[in-house]
Order: sequence, then structure tokens, then C-alpha cells
Amino acid sequence: MTNYYRDAAIDLKHDYFFGKKDSVMNADSSERIYSFKPIFGIRHRMYASNAIQRFKDRTPDSLYYTLLGNYSFDSKDSVYSKGLFSQLGNAFSLNGNIRFHDHMMSAEAGYGIEFDHYKRQTDDVQYINNYLFATILKPAVGNKEWLYDASLKFYFTGNLLGNTLLSAKAGKKISESLGEINIGFDQTIQNASFNDMSFATNFYSLTAKLNKQTITKVNATYLNDHFHTKVSFNYFMLANYVYRDTTLNTRQWSAIIPISQLHVSNSIRFKRFVFDNQVLLQVLSSKAPLHVPLFASRSRWAYENIILKNKLKIATGIDFKYNTSYYTDFYSPLLYDFVLQSNRKIENVPQVSYFFNFKVKSFRASISFDELQQLITRNNINYAKYPAQNFMMHFGFHWTFVN
Repeated sequence: MTNYYRDAAIDLKHDYFFGKKDSVMNADSSERIYSFKPIFGIRHRMYASNAIQRFKDRTPDSLYYTLLGNYSFDSKDSVYSKGLFSQLGNAFSLNGNIRFHDHMMSAEAGYGIEFDHYKRQTDDVQYINNYLFATILKPAVGNKEWLYDASLKFYFTGNLLGNTLLSAKAGKKISESLGEINIGFDQTIQNASFNDMSFATNFYSLTAKLNKQTITKVNATYLNDHFHTKVSFNYFMLANYVYRDTTLNTRQWSAIIPISQLHVSNSIRFKRFVFDNQVLLQVLSSKAPLHVPLFASRSRWAYENIILKNKLKIATGIDFKYNTSYYTDFYSPLLYDFVLQSNRKIENVPQVSYFFNFKVKSFRASISFDELQQLITRNNINYAKYPAQNFMMHFGFHWTFVN
């Protein structure tokens, strides 16, 4: 039994600016210096992607497919599925600077069109989606000024009619020692994935009619570069959440799912030693068809120095990763998807890795020993029947040549 997902994408952008050009001579009149001040620009973006999903079971077992139906396979049968998704898009926009209440802001607004093609055993459909988009940004020139950043993307025709992505952020730097604050709001309205709505093989098919999903996010962040500290709070509200139940069928949760997250990161430096720590705390309703760990953390304890007459820069230390136990979902290779389960909690020990990195001019190399804890205990479990890798070594290098 095998399955895989492969994709390829290309994204091309180009701009043409209109403005004023000028030239001046340098102090001794030996060279002419040219300048150009843009007033507004025209931007074109073309993007394309192609993705393939493929599943094949050459020796299907009837018991394995019990949840999908009563099938009786013989020695010549095989179960297979192939899904294709391709997209071609073009976007055109105008961009430039606008002045509002003595503040200079950069703005962009435009129109886009996308051609989508979905193909599977039981489906072969094509859609043309049209959308409008706009962005506006006012940078903070000084400590006393606010930064504003907002963007909107809205589909007004096609299969994605009504899909919306709205994002807004405001921030202000208090001072060099007190840091800066940022507040933000994001609203996403989107279709369920094509796999959730329609999945088929040569033997079975699963279909579902699903409403649009809505994700609302409110966040606040405090950043202090002086003390190498960042504290952020995120509050999510998920509406019409899509999931698969134990029968492998797609379901939609009608109630709103609230998720609260508190993320704290801090870096402590003592002479040549660096201690980087990240902590994540999450609170989620126990009745929701969604599982996340209550607590997760990552720490990096390292020694950094420049040795051999300031020629060799080194960094060596240990990485720790840990999260509390929770009900991790099952993975179903039959559907390329996860299936909700609330019977088995996955509990792991901290993951430990040792690393050594060095840099000499333009040459960089690294070596790491991962899953050190596996030498004295069992493998960590990512989700049921899928253990993490054994102890292993990674090696890599990067060399830049300049002619």
C-alpha cells in the first residue's frame, strides 16, 4: 500500500513604474548621476500550480475496508485512486503612495482571475474564479507614530464566490527599552477542501455537502528587542469546522470552537552561552472535535564563539522539544487525511538533539544527532502506528563561490 502527494508551482511578478526622472553631475563634473522618483506603478502577477495525489493498494484486505463497505477482493484486485488539481491565475493591480492627514501610505488595488481544474475517478470539473484585492500600509516613521497594515481579498464569482481574506494590524513602538506592541484581526471565509467534499477510488466513493468554514483570529503581541523577549496572545473562533469521524466520513461541527493561545519566547545571553526558550499554552473546549496539546515548549542551550584569530565561528549545544499528552488523531492512508479519535492519548518523553555548526568565510557546515532519547527509551509516537524516527545523524554544508 502506497500513497503520495506531489506538487509543482511557479510564480512570476513584474512591475512597471511611472514617475519623474532626473540627472545631476557630481562635484567635479566627471560623472552624471541618474535618479528616478516613482509616482505609481502597474503590477502583473502570473502563477500556476499542479498537484497530484495517488493511492494504490495492490493486495487489499476486506477487513481493512470494513468502514467503507462490504468488499470481497480476489488475488487480481487492487484499489487505486488518483486526484489531480491544477490552477492558473493572473492578477493585475495599481500601486503607489497616497497622502492622508499628512501621513504617507503605500497602497495597492487590483483584480485577479483563476482557472481551477479538479479531476478524480468520479469528478472532472473546471471553475473560473474572479476576485478583487487591496492592501494599504502606513509605516511607523518614529517611536511616537502608529503602524497600520490592512489587506482584503474577495471572490465575487465562480466556485469560490464569497470567500474572503481580511487582515488588519496596528502597532506602535513605545521606546527602545520598553519595546513595541501590535494588535491584529484576521477573518477568513473559505470553502472546504475538495478532498473533504469528494473522494473516490475504483471501489468506493465518499461525498459530502459542506458549508463554508469561518476562522476569526484576534491577536496581541508585545516585542522587546532589548530584553530579547516576545509575548503574543491569539484567540481563534472556528465556525463550521470540518473533520472526519471514526466512520471516515466528513462531518461539520455547527458550534463555534474557541481556542486561546499564549506564546512566550525569550533569549538569555551569558558571556558565550545562549539560552533560547519558547513556551506555548493552549486552551480548547473539551467537547470540540479537535485536539491540541495543552503545553508545548522548545529550548536551545548553546555555546557560541569565534576562535582561531576570529576566523572560525562555531555554535554547539542541545535542542529540547516537549509537549503534554493529548488525543492525536489517526492517520488514514486511504484518504490522505486524519480521523478524529478520543480513546488513546499519546504521551512522549522530551525529544533531544545535539548539534555542532561552524562557519569559515563563505563555507558553513553542520552536524546533528537527532532523537538522542531513543537510545535509552522507546521511540516517540507522532500518532497511532506512526512512530518517530530512530536515532540518526544529519550532516550538511553550504559553500558560496564568488568570482
